[in-house]
Amino acid sequence: MKQRLYTSGLVFLVILGIGVFSGCKESGGEQSYSASVDMSSWPDDFPEFKGGKLFQIHNDEDTGLLAGAIFSNIKNPETAYKNYKTALSNKGWILDEDMSSEHVWGGAYEKDPKSMHITIQKDGSVAQLFYFDD
Repeated sequence: MKQRLYTSGLVFLVILGIGVFSGCKESGGEQSYSASVDMSSWPDDFPEFKGGKLFQIHNDEDTGLLAGAIFSNIKNPETAYKNYKTALSNKGWILDEDMSSEHVWGGAYEKDPKSMHITIQKDGSVAQLFYFDD
């Protein structure tokens, strides 16, 4: 499971990098970011994340990563993480792994045959959700 979480995290970081560079556009001399929102493959049983501002949603069925979402400006990141864990449990998602490091809270959840991962930076800068249909 740790290898899958590590691999999933690497995939998401690549997608994050692509999203940041492709979503960046010039706007009167300032850079702004646009959200690429396509909710067609976002699962119905995924609770809404209310802890921050939506930055980007990415769907890519070719890689097995069906949906990824990036949020910024996380208000009270620890509470946002705990609230989302509760919301996932209420929707039937089973906690597979819960972790905390110096910089991030993270969790892996399963709901056969699907899995999802959440990470929230402790400084409140970014939250990432990504969903796989195994």
